[in-house]
Amino acid sequence: MPMRRLILASFTLVCVGLAGCSAGDTNPSTSLVASTTAPSRDFSVSESPLSAAVSLRAPTAGVDQALAPGGLNDGIINPEQGDLIWFDGYDRVEPGHIGTSVVAAHVTYEGEPDVFSDLEDVSVGDPITIRYADGAEATFAVTAAEVIDKTEVQTDPRVWGAQDDARRLVLITCDDALGFREDGHRSANLVVFASPIEQ
Repeated sequence: MPMRRLILASFTLVCVGLAGCSAGDTNPSTSLVASTTAPSRDFSVSESPLSAAVSLRAPTAGVDQALAPGGLNDGIINPEQGDLIWFDGYDRVEPGHIGTSVVAAHVTYEGEPDVFSDLEDVSVGDPITIRYADGAEATFAVTAAEVIDKTEVQTDPRVWGAQDDARRLVLITCDDALGFREDGHRSANLVVFASPIEQ
């Protein structure tokens, strides 16, 4: 069963939020870009050396996109239109490293579909692949997807906890399942959790 789309919470200070997903936004699909085969990253080695993460592919969500680090913008996680970022603040790690990596993009931006417009289509078990600068790849499998009120996302230990004994990937965007706030922005986030597939 496809998972429902989550909206990134609006955070301040240690909280993070995705802006730009307002009531006037639409939700059309995105296209998938073909990719080439690359060697797999061996997650069975606890300290596998990793080069820089450069892109993320999630076929079910129609995403094959460049990936770059990004921080807070006026107290919230707010990527530019069309950008996909891994959040590099508050002890979050680069995708593939031990800890929790938070990857964010908009579902829509000023009424136009954005990177995560089809993130709600992913299901448990679906692959998400991170490509690295050295040509290697690391594949994660979706373990859960939840629509969570933005206030609750701000303190969710699965997103912001230390997680220093495992690798975890968390994808976050906006979702309209819980309606809209008075400022016109959605009240919830779609949060997709994924764990590495051991090679």
